[in-house]
Amino acid sequence: MASQHEKHAAAIGCPFTDGTNSNVKEFTMDTTSKSNELPKAWAGRMITVRPFGGNIWVHFSKDQGRTVDRTVAAADAGSTNAAAAKFIGSGEERHFELPQLAIDIVTAAGTKPMLFFNRQSDTASSSSVYVEVALADGTGAPV
Repeated sequence: MASQHEKHAAAIGCPFTDGTNSNVKEFTMDTTSKSNELPKAWAGRMITVRPFGGNIWVHFSKDQGRTVDRTVAAADAGSTNAAAAKFIGSGEERHFELPQLAIDIVTAAGTKPMLFFNRQSDTASSSSVYVEVALADGTGAPV
């Protein structure tokens, strides 16, 4: 029997566009840490991440200032460095459930919390990473 995560991940399977929006975003990869905002509607959704042309280390945050450091050292007791991230090999596919952020709450700065995709690669030449979100419903409408 398929788990809830497997069922959600299976719903991702189709790249879709309505001519204006798409459920797929293509991001650059670099040997320095990059951070870009994901659509707020993606919060709490299942996504697939697939790098091409290089390996990638990823994590997600609600702050754009967060960085990924693929050289974070392991420790016997386990490293909890905030820059540590999940490794994904070139051409491999990983599924994640994005955190559900309180996107309707206004912060002290007057802006709504955001969701950022943070990444670092071991290569910078002609490399990209695709992030695809599960479709909102059976209609195929992108979010």
